[in-house]
Amino acid sequence: MEKIFIPLKNIYSNWDNVQTIQNEVLFNYMDESMPFELEKVEFEYAPEKVQPGELSGSQETMQRASLNWRLTAREKKSILASIYTLKNQQSLKRLEEIFEDSHNSQSTDSIQ
Repeated sequence: MEKIFIPLKNIYSNWDNVQTIQNEVLFNYMDESMPFELEKVEFEYAPEKVQPGELSGSQETMQRASLNWRLTAREKKSILASIYTLKNQQSLKRLEEIFEDSHNSQSTDSIQ
C-alpha cells in the first residue's frame, strides 16, 4: 500500500512548486510579449498554525486549504482572513498605487 501512496504524497507535496514555476514562465512570457511594462503584485494564502502546543522542535503544522473547488467553511474563513496579513495588505496598497498612477496618467493624457 505504501508504494502506491508515497508517489501521490510526493506529487501533492510538490504541487505548489510546480505551480510557482508554471506561473513564473507564464508571467515572463507575457512580460516579454507586451508593449508595456508589467508589474507582478503577489498575494499569499498564509493559513493559521494548527495546535501550536503539539508542535515539536522546528516542526510546523499548517492548516491548508484543500486543492479542490469544494472548500469547507473553515477553509473559506481562513482564505478570507489571509487578506489581513502584512504581506497582503502591502500588495493591496501597491495595487491602489498602480491604479491611481494609471488613472492620473490617463487624465493627463486626455488634457493634452
